[in-house]
Amino acid sequence: SGTLESVSVFSPELLNESLVFMREHGLPFSRVLTYDQENNRIYLLGKDISDTLGSYEFRMLRALILNANKTVSYQVLSYEMYKEKAPDKFSLWGLSKTVQRVRDHLNQYGIPREYIKTVRGEGVKLMV
Repeated sequence: SGTLESVSVFSPELLNESLVFMREHGLPFSRVLTYDQENNRIYLLGKDISDTLGSYEFRMLRALILNANKTVSYQVLSYEMYKEKAPDKFSLWGLSKTVQRVRDHLNQYGIPREYIKTVRGEGVKLMV
Protein backbone atom coordinates (compact mmCIF):
# COMPACT_ATOMS: atom_id res chain seq x y z
CA SER A 1 0.00 0.00 0.00
CA GLY A 2 1.55 3.27 -1.14
CA THR A 3 1.55 6.52 0.70
CA LEU A 4 0.84 9.95 -0.65
CA GLU A 5 4.52 10.79 -0.57
CA SER A 6 5.35 7.83 -2.80
CA VAL A 7 2.78 8.89 -5.39
CA SER A 8 3.38 12.58 -5.80
CA VAL A 9 5.86 15.24 -4.79
CA PHE A 10 2.92 17.66 -4.73
CA SER A 11 0.67 18.21 -1.77
CA PRO A 12 -2.92 17.07 -2.37
CA GLU A 13 -4.04 20.69 -2.12
CA LEU A 14 -1.56 21.87 -4.77
CA LEU A 15 -2.46 18.99 -7.10
CA ASN A 16 -6.15 19.74 -6.62
CA GLU A 17 -5.62 23.43 -7.44
CA SER A 18 -3.54 22.50 -10.49
CA LEU A 19 -6.17 20.08 -11.81
CA VAL A 20 -8.95 22.60 -11.29
CA PHE A 21 -6.86 25.17 -13.20
CA MET A 22 -6.24 22.65 -16.01
CA ARG A 23 -9.95 21.85 -16.25
CA GLU A 24 -11.02 25.51 -16.24
CA HIS A 25 -8.58 26.30 -19.06
CA GLY A 26 -9.33 23.24 -21.18
CA LEU A 27 -5.94 21.62 -20.64
CA PRO A 28 -5.71 17.83 -20.95
CA PHE A 29 -6.16 15.77 -17.80
CA SER A 30 -5.71 12.44 -19.60
CA ARG A 31 -2.10 11.90 -18.56
CA VAL A 32 -2.82 12.31 -14.86
CA LEU A 33 -4.56 8.92 -14.55
CA THR A 34 -3.42 6.19 -16.93
CA TYR A 35 -3.87 2.46 -17.33
CA ASP A 36 -1.07 0.14 -18.51
CA GLN A 37 -2.90 -2.72 -20.20
CA GLU A 38 0.20 -4.89 -20.66
CA ASN A 39 0.98 -4.92 -16.93
CA ASN A 40 -2.58 -4.34 -15.67
CA ARG A 41 -1.53 -1.33 -13.58
CA ILE A 42 -3.06 2.10 -12.87
CA TYR A 43 -0.81 5.15 -12.60
CA LEU A 44 -1.35 8.58 -11.09
CA LEU A 45 1.15 11.07 -12.50
CA GLY A 46 3.36 8.16 -13.51
CA LYS A 47 3.35 6.48 -10.09
CA ASP A 48 1.74 3.05 -9.68
CA ILE A 49 -1.28 3.22 -7.34
CA SER A 50 -2.69 -0.22 -8.25
CA ASP A 51 -1.87 -1.85 -4.92
CA THR A 52 -3.54 0.96 -2.97
CA LEU A 53 -6.93 0.15 -4.54
CA GLY A 54 -9.29 -2.65 -3.58
CA SER A 55 -10.06 -5.14 -6.36
CA TYR A 56 -13.52 -3.69 -7.15
CA GLU A 57 -12.14 -0.14 -7.00
CA PHE A 58 -9.30 -1.09 -9.35
CA ARG A 59 -11.67 -2.72 -11.86
CA MET A 60 -14.07 0.22 -11.77
CA LEU A 61 -11.31 2.81 -12.19
CA ARG A 62 -9.75 0.78 -15.01
CA ALA A 63 -13.10 0.75 -16.86
CA LEU A 64 -13.48 4.51 -16.34
CA ILE A 65 -9.95 5.27 -17.56
CA LEU A 66 -10.40 3.09 -20.65
CA ASN A 67 -13.66 4.92 -21.42
CA ALA A 68 -12.59 8.42 -20.38
CA ASN A 69 -15.15 11.15 -21.13
CA LYS A 70 -17.78 8.51 -21.91
CA THR A 71 -20.57 7.43 -19.61
CA VAL A 72 -19.96 3.83 -18.55
CA SER A 73 -23.30 2.20 -17.82
CA TYR A 74 -24.04 0.66 -14.46
CA GLN A 75 -24.40 -2.72 -16.17
CA VAL A 76 -20.94 -2.48 -17.77
CA LEU A 77 -19.39 -1.35 -14.48
CA SER A 78 -21.07 -4.24 -12.70
CA TYR A 79 -19.69 -6.71 -15.23
CA GLU A 80 -16.21 -5.15 -15.00
CA MET A 81 -16.27 -5.36 -11.22
CA TYR A 82 -17.93 -8.73 -10.64
CA LYS A 83 -17.33 -10.56 -13.95
CA GLU A 84 -19.53 -13.68 -14.30
CA LYS A 85 -21.11 -13.04 -10.88
CA ALA A 86 -22.50 -9.68 -12.05
CA PRO A 87 -26.13 -10.82 -12.44
CA ASP A 88 -26.16 -11.99 -8.81
CA LYS A 89 -24.10 -9.18 -7.29
CA PHE A 90 -25.45 -6.14 -9.19
CA SER A 91 -26.85 -3.39 -6.98
CA LEU A 92 -26.90 0.36 -7.50
CA TRP A 93 -26.08 0.77 -3.82
CA GLY A 94 -22.94 -1.37 -4.17
CA LEU A 95 -21.85 0.48 -7.29
CA SER A 96 -22.43 3.88 -5.69
CA LYS A 97 -20.41 2.85 -2.62
CA THR A 98 -17.54 1.75 -4.88
CA VAL A 99 -17.73 5.07 -6.77
CA GLN A 100 -17.57 6.84 -3.41
CA ARG A 101 -14.50 4.81 -2.34
CA VAL A 102 -12.73 5.52 -5.66
CA ARG A 103 -13.50 9.25 -5.30
CA ASP A 104 -12.27 9.23 -1.69
CA HIS A 105 -9.14 7.33 -2.65
CA LEU A 106 -8.22 9.65 -5.52
CA ASN A 107 -9.13 12.71 -3.46
CA GLN A 108 -6.49 11.84 -0.88
CA TYR A 109 -3.97 12.35 -3.70
CA GLY A 110 -5.53 15.67 -4.69
CA ILE A 111 -7.83 14.54 -7.52
CA PRO A 112 -11.07 16.55 -7.19
CA ARG A 113 -14.15 14.39 -6.53
CA GLU A 114 -15.97 15.92 -9.49
CA TYR A 115 -13.59 14.20 -11.92
CA ILE A 116 -15.73 11.10 -11.43
CA LYS A 117 -19.23 12.15 -12.35
CA THR A 118 -22.41 10.18 -11.75
CA VAL A 119 -24.77 10.47 -14.72
CA ARG A 120 -28.16 9.95 -13.13
CA GLY A 121 -29.97 6.88 -14.42
CA GLU A 122 -27.15 6.01 -16.83
CA GLY A 123 -23.79 5.35 -15.22
CA VAL A 124 -20.49 6.97 -14.30
CA LYS A 125 -18.00 9.09 -16.27
CA LEU A 126 -14.34 9.98 -15.73
CA MET A 127 -14.01 13.62 -16.78
CA VAL A 128 -10.66 14.20 -18.47
